[in-house]
Amino acid sequence: MKLTQLLSAGLLVAAFSFTANAGLVTHAVSTNVGGQPDSDTNGSSIYQELNAQNKAYASLTGAGFLPTLKVMAQSSSDSYSYVRALALQKFTYHGNEASTFLLNFNLHGDVNSSSNYLPLRSDIGILKGNNVWFYETYDFPTNFFEGGLYNDTNEMLGYKTIGIENGLNQNVADSLSFDIQPGESFFVYAQVSAEIQNGFVDAWNTLTMSFADSTGLTAASSMLPNTDIPEPASALLLFSALALMARRKTLAS
Repeated sequence: MKLTQLLSAGLLVAAFSFTANAGLVTHAVSTNVGGQPDSDTNGSSIYQELNAQNKAYASLTGAGFLPTLKVMAQSSSDSYSYVRALALQKFTYHGNEASTFLLNFNLHGDVNSSSNYLPLRSDIGILKGNNVWFYETYDFPTNFFEGGLYNDTNEMLGYKTIGIENGLNQNVADSLSFDIQPGESFFVYAQVSAEIQNGFVDAWNTLTMSFADSTGLTAASSMLPNTDIPEPASALLLFSALALMARRKTLAS
């Protein structure tokens, strides 16, 4: 198990797995059961075979340098596809008095699934502290509750899970409110995951996040040179399958 410590200037962007040094680091993996993962270091990834395809994208280019996360997955009845995108951004508050911040987020997606689990899911958490540990091969809950709270000086300020079970053009919105004192820092964790068998999940219109008022906040990535993270190339088979499934669902309804 590989551990990485994120120091005061550190931030993190990834799809599934990554390693952090000082500065901005990205890494991506898309995979399915029985398939070999395909990865790169640009915050984007794509996996494709005959019966399952998926792709993921993660960056810190959203409003106020908040995470931008995208996932898409499709599989047939005899296959299974899973992918996740994860981002971690650090903010420091430079105001003169205590302030309450409101983080709004919205998950948008199309899901065609008959499963009893949550095919499209997003986890968002706020953690106060100056540094955290990240477990390279583990998902959001492990990193947030174990890596983020590895010492007594860090404090969880909020955590929520939202998701979409089924349906086209679905939106799920929620928010987290938390208090910060002058000079304090906090981390925004966000993950979007897609898990599907015999169906599709399209969340390429993404999880969006924004502060109601970001006055006094400085993001760690705003202190670094701009990094353009290209989205993974379109998967022709994936888009064709999604379009066909959506059309069949419409005709059957």
